[in-house]
Amino acid sequence: MNLDMNWLAVGVIVVLLVSCINGYRRGFVKEVVSAFFVVLALLAVWAIHPYVNQFLVEHTPVYEGIADTCLEFLQEETAVEEETGQENLIEELPLPSFLKEGIVENNQSEVYELLGVNTFLEYVAGYVAELLTSGIAFLLSYLLASVLIHLVVFGLDIMTRLPVLRGLNRFAGIFVGGIRGLLFVWIVFLIITVCWNTSWGRTCIQMIDEDLFLSYLYEKDIFVKLFLSIFPAGGI
Repeated sequence: MNLDMNWLAVGVIVVLLVSCINGYRRGFVKEVVSAFFVVLALLAVWAIHPYVNQFLVEHTPVYEGIADTCLEFLQEETAVEEETGQENLIEELPLPSFLKEGIVENNQSEVYELLGVNTFLEYVAGYVAELLTSGIAFLLSYLLASVLIHLVVFGLDIMTRLPVLRGLNRFAGIFVGGIRGLLFVWIVFLIITVCWNTSWGRTCIQMIDEDLFLSYLYEKDIFVKLFLSIFPAGGI
């Protein structure tokens, strides 16, 4: 670990500075409310995601379409159905390693029954379809919450234009803008962690390890800590 900054560290600092400047321009009131509603939106997503996911599975062709596409891909790529070839097939899938391990660990009769499948290829297709459908449901839930956020923040414009509040509002916004920038950096670190087994992911991880500032931010990353608590066997 050394004090020389690499391009990733420079990029993180730029993001934080831009966020602070943007916080100054937007002002404290809008930044605080915006940050609050981002957190509120994530809580809302956590609550409504199961219902959105259930709706997509039961009332739209999303799940079946993804499962059929995955099954066709698997059937074209390989004809392996034997027990001895299952792990090799899973290893060939273009998926993160922790997801591959999840497919291996859940390769059980109970899961087959839950997914309503009979063969190994159908199981893999159904498992991947469940993951992708859940991801789509998350994005839709967050999109809905984000629309509501922007409507509320837009309505604050009138209040923050008052002359007495304008100056204090802008300078206080620097602090909150910096926090939002830090949250963005932490999300990027989470993406790097998930993609650790790619060439660019390994490069970024090495840069983080070699930089004192980045290492400190990474150790405090709440999203990475949450991710590792959910996927303890992910090989990360």
